[in-house]
Amino acid sequence: RCVRLRIMWFASVIAYEEQQGYVLVVMASIGSIGRIVWPLIGGWLYDEISQGAPFFSSGGMALIGVLLFLLIVKSLPNPQLVKPAQV
Repeated sequence: RCVRLRIMWFASVIAYEEQQGYVLVVMASIGSIGRIVWPLIGGWLYDEISQGAPFFSSGGMALIGVLLFLLIVKSLPNPQLVKPAQV
């Protein structure tokens, strides 16, 4: 739970102010879908492959998620570092 809050905080920090609500809604929606779908997949893996398969696949998915996160964050501009234009 604590990690999820930190990820949502980080997403709100790197998103532009007018997009923060959209970013947080998308993240919450994806998290909800994952909490519904992944137990079904994990149960199937447990029954069909082995008792350890859900754990290994969860670790693999976590690794993929971290790599995607790092790739995406590198390409995003940080709105807090962008200086406002002088008028």
